[in-house]
Amino acid sequence: TKDGQGNISIFNRKGELVGKTKIAFQAKKISAEEKAAYHDYYRTHPIYKQAYTQLKSLIKFPEKFPRIKYFDVSDGLLYVFTFNKKDEKSELYVFDLDGKLKKKLYIGMPELDPHVVFPVIKVFNKKIYQVVENEEDEDAVDLSVTEIKI
Repeated sequence: TKDGQGNISIFNRKGELVGKTKIAFQAKKISAEEKAAYHDYYRTHPIYKQAYTQLKSLIKFPEKFPRIKYFDVSDGLLYVFTFNKKDEKSELYVFDLDGKLKKKLYIGMPELDPHVVFPVIKVFNKKIYQVVENEEDEDAVDLSVTEIKI
């Protein structure tokens, strides 16, 4: 967020400011449970588990997550996912390209793996497309499609 206040500034192709979200996104504090999940990931992952004992003291956490987990622009809308959850559903804001909030909702979708640096996710035609690990075959992936009801 360019203004430092948590708002998203929206620019056109010429770099001119055309809008700004009226919502100031707040960063979510990282809980003890979330920290434990990261440690568990590195402690049990086939690649990292051998070095975990020696390297665990190097794992440091900021106080908060970034304000925005993921965003996409599609179909003339700005989709903004945060780290907040409610009843195991992900918080999603949908704005028009002037920054006006169209809808805030909580959507049930596969959890974005926090350990994947570049998740394979795309919003198109009011649907979220995600490549997720296959639960039964670790060498396979599945395409998950979640409809966004605006």
